[in-house]
Amino acid sequence: MSLTAVSNPPVRSAAKRRVLVAEDDPAIRRMMVAALRADGVEVDEVADGAALIEQLASLLLRSGRRDGYDLLVVDLRMPRMDGLQVLAGLRRGGWRAPVVVVTADPHPGTCERAVRLGARAVFRKPFDLDDFRTAVTHFSRAA
Repeated sequence: MSLTAVSNPPVRSAAKRRVLVAEDDPAIRRMMVAALRADGVEVDEVADGAALIEQLASLLLRSGRRDGYDLLVVDLRMPRMDGLQVLAGLRRGGWRAPVVVVTADPHPGTCERAVRLGARAVFRKPFDLDDFRTAVTHFSRAA
């Protein structure tokens, strides 16, 4: 696991945190979602980067706000839109929610690029679930 702290945003209680998970592998997505829900986190899930962007666009259209999620979890290798494209789009669109990246990509340059695009932490698969949960707690921001 590689944690890269950009800032230390205030943390609100787990019961009030809201996370959006974008992961194309159903088993890994179920594992992450189940762990976060067991911690009292409200979790929405999507299967790829394009669906994540669609979810955020829908939120923006409904509420006019960009702060509906306290944290985004994004896989780097997904169909339709990969995690690096998602990170670049979030940055261009002014989204402020911290992003935690998960990846099976073995190339260090890919992870470094994710951090340059704003990822707060990068987890290489397979990752320690407890470390992942700690990162979600640490990087979730107050609304």
